[in-house]
Amino acid sequence: MGTNYYAKIEEETFRIHLGKNSSGWRFTIREQRDYYRDAQSLFDFVLRPDVTVENEYGEEITPNYFIGMIIRESREGKMPRGKQVYSINGFFFKGIEFC
Repeated sequence: MGTNYYAKIEEETFRIHLGKNSSGWRFTIREQRDYYRDAQSLFDFVLRPDVTVENEYGEEITPNYFIGMIIRESREGKMPRGKQVYSINGFFFKGIEFC
């Protein structure tokens, strides 16, 4: 079982899929090249004042908690696999939509 995380930008009506945290697996970041290209630019993106982070249940979480979770959950667990999975500096990204 896992939890998906999304970003909402003020004045926008859509959510941006940021990634998924699954028990026993490393955090998988959803590639979103219009907003970020690596983990550091993702961290910068979620720290913007016009961006909020929420889980799939609509519960808002702080950007610092989200960043810490990605760092913690990228160190241990099974490595993500499948189509278009790649690693940048130890963080795993997936280039296609997943749930």
